[in-house]
Amino acid sequence: MNNDQRMILQQIINCDKTVEKIALVNENRNLLGNVQIVLFDENVSNFNGFEDRVFGKYFMCGIADYNKCWIIDGQNPEMKLNVYGKAYFDINMISRIDDCFRGHKIEDKSDLIDLLSYIKNEKYDLEIGNSIVERMSKSYDESLFRQSIESFYEYMEIEHFGERLPAGFETSDRFTVFYDQYKNVGSMSQDAALIRQYNFLLCLTIKAILIKADKRIKDKCDELVRFSLSELKCLITNELYLLSLYLLGDKAVGRTFAKFHSSIKGGLEAAVRNSVWDIYHARIVEQEMALYDQSTHTVELPFFVTNDRGIRDYWNVNPRKMVVLDNGTPISVYSHNVYDIETMLQDKTLYDQMINPDLALKRAKEVQCVDIDHILNDLLPGLQTVKI
Repeated sequence: MNNDQRMILQQIINCDKTVEKIALVNENRNLLGNVQIVLFDENVSNFNGFEDRVFGKYFMCGIADYNKCWIIDGQNPEMKLNVYGKAYFDINMISRIDDCFRGHKIEDKSDLIDLLSYIKNEKYDLEIGNSIVERMSKSYDESLFRQSIESFYEYMEIEHFGERLPAGFETSDRFTVFYDQYKNVGSMSQDAALIRQYNFLLCLTIKAILIKADKRIKDKCDELVRFSLSELKCLITNELYLLSLYLLGDKAVGRTFAKFHSSIKGGLEAAVRNSVWDIYHARIVEQEMALYDQSTHTVELPFFVTNDRGIRDYWNVNPRKMVVLDNGTPISVYSHNVYDIETMLQDKTLYDQMINPDLALKRAKEVQCVDIDHILNDLLPGLQTVKI
């Protein structure tokens, strides 16, 4: 996306009314080219009926408020939309489906059944690739893993969900194909680019924990932004905003980072790594979501299915205000961004560094050379002694 396109998009963001945004897109159709804009802060919508769902302690979380969604396609302003939902399952939910089919005791089982029945009845597309990547990034029992995927496959295949499988249901050779396909997806857990991206988030999170615990540091948000700019050579804006709230003790993210303060097998490092995976799921979903197909005018609304209240809070604290589709590649614009981080800073020169376009261009080059493994190895020992 070039600078002229960015300027037009900023004007669109600044408009108060949908009709004004549509007019700007139409006026700049040649400049914007194959760019579509999905807005999530409108009082009207291209469609309705898609919203977050709560079933006791089980949740379906969207990336934004879908009932305030408006899609602007400069090439097809009078389009009719085909809309459907896509459910991305948290790894814990896959285990609960397996427990349910095998008659194991489950907390709030009736709520779980209501959730799973709702997803089937509403004919959501089902996706577990992100959770498979997480599972295969850690040590796991192959037989138990295959068993849980088999149960998910059975859930996916049956027409209506009940507590148990219908009599006579059998998996076929198609399951083997299905399993092998997802094992192949899971091999992405060893992809160098994926690991590098995850480690950037991990380093930022560990640094936030160490800063919060260090009573000598007064301006904690400043220190985290300074680390991001000088060491990581990048701004991971959404996570930086949420971790800044954590440093300030904001209750909105209390449950999201609650694992830092709970007993977990493997200690604090394991808790942090698990929490970063919770955060990273949102990025995986964001990077792979189709959201809108221009040729068929089909809208795919992603939902994350989980029983983790902290993850639900994470998805809701800073929802997307807009997603720009640049030749099909999604670029998220969040409700809270660097302008909100600026209000938490004491040293305002840091904010100037964040928004300076020349410095941003310099960081974009420097980040390619950052030895993130070295930074991570320097940070990890601090988790062994820190008290939070």
